[in-house]
Amino acid sequence: TSDAKTRVDHYALSNACGQDGMNYQEFYCSEEEKEMQCEVDRNLRLQATTSAVYPNAPPPLSCGPRSTGNSFTGFWDVLQGKEIDLLPYENSYGRTDVEGCCYWGRGAIHSKGVCNLGKINYYLGKKASSEGRRSRYPNMDFCANPELICTAPESREMRWVTSMFEWTERVQAYDDGEGWNYMRKLKDFVDYGLVDFEFLEATGGILTQGCHDPPCAGSSKEKDGGWGSGSVH
Repeated sequence: TSDAKTRVDHYALSNACGQDGMNYQEFYCSEEEKEMQCEVDRNLRLQATTSAVYPNAPPPLSCGPRSTGNSFTGFWDVLQGKEIDLLPYENSYGRTDVEGCCYWGRGAIHSKGVCNLGKINYYLGKKASSEGRRSRYPNMDFCANPELICTAPESREMRWVTSMFEWTERVQAYDDGEGWNYMRKLKDFVDYGLVDFEFLEATGGILTQGCHDPPCAGSSKEKDGGWGSGSVH
């Protein structure tokens, strides 16, 4: 058991899997784009390059397979500045491990999830090159190692290029099919004096959760769609 939803001084180490009720390894692409998404690698071991810098801040996010001696994760005690791992401690999605949880946000807008990172690899990375298409980073496999966005020699450029790609591909192209179109709403926002805070909140929803009016269907285990239908279009 845990009180992860109420204890702000207890930071679940399984937050590598997702925060705010989300599970990044289940951020699937739509059916027609499924070939682009990353396959979840449950044996992958990674550690984030950066982390928060406030006093007693949690360590960098990390992922790795369960093992006999480390089958669960605990929490980081922000008050004491140390890890507590006597018992399993759930994140807001209910995870108490970090197996297959290497798809946290990276880059200027924190590109995350198997769909978003898979699309980056499909269009800008090694997948494009291996299929004979032009690639900005032909030797970079962002599925095999998402942390390349932060560690590769080109990372200073990559953090912005991958983010601009995601913004144009996912945010600017957003249309819910029921009348909410990002580009039309953007035009209205500009025409009416840049004071529509609902538009700004909607844009934040598209960016962080995949829809303009969160909670989005499938974005967490409590929402419609259940455990694992968190599509990002």
